[in-house]
Formats: sequence, structure tokens, C-alpha cells
Amino acid sequence: MGVPLPAVELRMNDNPPYYGPSGTSVWTDEAVLRFKEALASLAALAECRISVMRLAQEIQKTIRRVNALERIFIPDYEDSLHHVEGALEEADREAFFVLKLVKDRLEAEEK
Repeated sequence: MGVPLPAVELRMNDNPPYYGPSGTSVWTDEAVLRFKEALASLAALAECRISVMRLAQEIQKTIRRVNALERIFIPDYEDSLHHVEGALEEADREAFFVLKLVKDRLEAEEK
């Protein structure tokens, strides 16, 4: 019954830059590399965020189920259990009383 978690996979083509080396500085290449790193980090962050959100939703569902069990189902079953126990005890008392009456009658007949 697990929680399906996403796997974000970032695919980037390693194409040569779309700009020429003349007229641009080294900082442009550095910016492109840092942007690719930022995209990879963003993909990992998105995967973590979605995973955490799904886990939080499942935790909320579980909390609702636990509350329903604690507040509704368990008290109902405890009431039913007490009712059945009371009925069984009453039946035992009645059976004991009947046996006692039978014993008293048998003793009275023997005398």
C-alpha cells in the first residue's frame, strides 16, 4: 500500500552553444553552465517537493482514519462488547438459578 513517488528526470542535450565565441565573454559560457546546474537542481527540488506533498497527503488520510477508529469504531465495538458480556453473564446467572432450582426440587423429592 505504498505511496507512489515521482522520479523527475532532466534530459539536456549537450549541443554546442548557439552563439559565437567572438563578441561574448567567458562569463557567458559560465552563465550557461550555471544555468544547466540550476535546472538540474530545480528538477531535484521539484521531485522532493512533490514527494513531500504526497507523503503529507497520505499522513493526513492516515490521521483521519485513526481519528475515525478512536472516536467512532472502537467505542462502538466496546459498547457492543459490554452488551454481549452482560448478556452472557445474565445467561450464566439464569442457568445457575435453574440448576439450583432443579437441585432443590430433586432434594425435596428425595425427602
